Amino acid sequence: MTQLALLLALSLIGVVLSFGFGRLEVKRGQVSATVRRAEGALERAAVAVLRLGAARGLLLAVVPALGLAAFALLAGERGSVPAAGRAAFLVVSVLAGAACALVQARLTLGLGTRAASAAASAVARGSVRAMHPLLRAAAAVAIFGEGFGVLGVAGAFASLYAVRGGFAATGGSPELGAEVVRLLPAFALGAAVTALALSREGSIAATAARVGASPSGELHNATESSDARDPALLAELVGHLTGELLPRALTSYVCGLCASVSAALLALSSSDTAKSALSWLVLVVLVRGFGAIGTASGVLAARSTDEEAPLVALWRGQGSALVVSLFGLGAALFWLEREHLLPLFAAGALGLFSMALIGALSWLPLRRGPSTTRELNDARASGEAASIARGAGSGLAGLWPALVVPAVVLAGLERALVPAVPAGLLLVTFSAGALALAPFALSLAGFGLLATHARGVVTLARLEVEPRRRGRLEEASLLGSAAGATHASVALALSLLLGLLSLTSASAAGASLGVAAFATVGGVVLVLVLAARATRSAVQGARLVSVEVERQLRDFPRQQGVLSVPADFTPSYKGCVEAAFDAARAASSLELGALLAAPFLLGALLHLGTTPTRSAPLVSFALAALLAGLVLALGGRAARATLGELRRRLSRSEAGAAPRAAAEAESFGELVGVAAASSVEALALVLALTVLCLAPLLS
Repeated sequence: MTQLALLLALSLIGVVLSFGFGRLEVKRGQVSATVRRAEGALERAAVAVLRLGAARGLLLAVVPALGLAAFALLAGERGSVPAAGRAAFLVVSVLAGAACALVQARLTLGLGTRAASAAASAVARGSVRAMHPLLRAAAAVAIFGEGFGVLGVAGAFASLYAVRGGFAATGGSPELGAEVVRLLPAFALGAAVTALALSREGSIAATAARVGASPSGELHNATESSDARDPALLAELVGHLTGELLPRALTSYVCGLCASVSAALLALSSSDTAKSALSWLVLVVLVRGFGAIGTASGVLAARSTDEEAPLVALWRGQGSALVVSLFGLGAALFWLEREHLLPLFAAGALGLFSMALIGALSWLPLRRGPSTTRELNDARASGEAASIARGAGSGLAGLWPALVVPAVVLAGLERALVPAVPAGLLLVTFSAGALALAPFALSLAGFGLLATHARGVVTLARLEVEPRRRGRLEEASLLGSAAGATHASVALALSLLLGLLSLTSASAAGASLGVAAFATVGGVVLVLVLAARATRSAVQGARLVSVEVERQLRDFPRQQGVLSVPADFTPSYKGCVEAAFDAARAASSLELGALLAAPFLLGALLHLGTTPTRSAPLVSFALAALLAGLVLALGGRAARATLGELRRRLSRSEAGAAPRAAAEAESFGELVGVAAASSVEALALVLALTVLCLAPLLS
């Protein structure tokens, strides 16, 4: 209990410091009146979206809450917690997790809008430190999520443990503690359902605004700079916040919850005593705590000016974060697992370096040089389909490191070190190292998204900025988004695999292969269905936005195919914002509720059937959904990044203006890389967590 109390105190300090740090950083410096007006418009629109999404998220959270309560009552009396008590705890945990995710969402939107306006004002003033508010605000969001997640899980555990008299018992109650730990995934599930609701609505709206606004590209005179006369500009900027930054922040927050809960579940299934199980959990939380400190160190080390290449600053920051995290890993192992210090340190260090390598290799498809431009030039004669195929293929070619590197390293570790170290402890240490720098990855991803957002705020406020400084922001946003998104997705999958592996020990060898195959196919189908539906809703929204843009610009003349719009023209942004989010809200909540209920239907079939074991089909279902979501999310984001880079390179080449083929390819990248990727990643997270909650009730 002393160890856990110390960790909770450190988490609380981290929450307070991250919030204060973020507020002070983004409020530093003067903000012009035009930028302040743009900030107000963005924040009002983002908060309105959050309120509507919050209502839908809480409503959807009722589906798993009622499903878990029903199975808890069906399981009957077992252990020291009565069935009614388990059911009540599961319902309250799901709803409390959803509410905590909304707190993280509100903080993300508030800091995001303020940081972008501070950076825009700094760029307009000519400051060489315009990127500081962006990076530090993203780091504040990440560190807050880490600390707040630990506090949330600890609060959920303490509530039931205290009610059942665990703290009053002499020496504690290990049996009661184990029972409560098996119910903790419900808290993470509630947060994941909220993340799914907000991610789907925000990503659909973001894609609809960006794809639907493509006809107004004529305003840009075929350049990559935005134009304040674009009626869809405000909708695009709100989409940056609610459709990209918010899903990344919520996914990272839920990833932290999953890491804590999964480590506890794996420890209970693998360790011999309650004391060793507690030490495994403390090890994961402590290493992640040092990772948060390493994130802060990396952010401070990347004190680049706008004159320095962003890639150099990001490398320096990642190196500093790695050093601090390695020190924390060694200190935690020396305290908790001194007997196996060297092999476990090697496992944790390999986890750290594996994730760093994945982030570095994710940049390669974007740094290939002239060959990518040549590919798209060759595809122009064949039309849009060839451009999309070549660009997407180039992006998918860079997907292998994220899938192969962790598997190869884990296989080597198991072969070399398992005779000397328990396999479960080795996996926990590797995962703790791999997850340590997840806050830094979110900082990079958030920094990239906020850099893009800051460019839009500059345009919306009609500020005069040197083209060279715009280019620096563009390069920073590209590199940060590519590296951070890959790291966060792999870390999320790894944290869930920890929990799912804790269920395999209860699987019998004689499980029905037919039922397991059916469950596997079901997990993949659910993910594919949501991806298709989210993409379809984004396309419908893009049509609405395109109609609104055309309505506002139809009366202006064209000169050689380019719109001639007065410089003082002020469009009505409200129409495009409403069109984008009307499409997002039109996506059926009943359909999403049915997807959330699918694992419970599978559980009911397993309960009523004659299957000798129920864990194997559930694990197959969750693993299939998780891997399908990981591949689709990583592949979609890689394709989107590469297609966007192809268009940027082509627009600067001797070919002149980017052809229609490149524009169509970039629109395809937005559909698969934003709408589909965010939705399927969030759904895979919900399905895997539902299985973690459901399996103990069916055992």
